Amino acid sequence: MRSFVTALLASLALTSCGVDGDATSGTVESFIRLPAPGADMSAAYLSVTSDQDDRLVSATIEGVDRVELHTVLDENGVMKMRQVEGYDVAAGETLILKPGSNHLMLFGLGGGFEAGETRDVTLTFASGRVETLPIEVKDPLRSGGGHSGH
Repeated sequence: MRSFVTALLASLALTSCGVDGDATSGTVESFIRLPAPGADMSAAYLSVTSDQDDRLVSATIEGVDRVELHTVLDENGVMKMRQVEGYDVAAGETLILKPGSNHLMLFGLGGGFEAGETRDVTLTFASGRVETLPIEVKDPLRSGGGHSGH
C-alpha cells in the first residue's frame, strides 16, 4: 500500500508540473497552476530577465509554506523531478521556468487558491537583488495555460 501511495504522490507531483508531450513548445506564460482539489502542492512558472550575470537562489509566494527550485530530468526514459540549488541567468538573457522543465515547486498551500486570483512571488538572486512579481493562479485545464496546442 505504501508504494502505491508513493507512486500516486509522484504522479500527482509530475502532473502538477505539466510534464507532457508539448511542454517544451510554445510561449511561456507566468502563472501558478491551480492545485488539484485536496492537494497541498502545485507549481509556478515565469520568465525573468537579468541585466547582469546572476543566479536565482530562492523564491517565496504568499500563502505557500515552502517553494523549491526544481528541474525535470529524463533518466533512462523515466521523467523525474529534482530540487536544484539555483538557476543561472546570463546578463541580457531570460530565465524561463515552464511546464516540463525548470519550475518553482510549491508545498504547503494551506488551501484558498482560486483561479483568477493573483499572488506575489518574490525572487532572490545570488547578487542580493530581490524582485517581486504578481502571478495569476490559473486552471490550465480551463485556460490552456501551460499546454500549447490543446
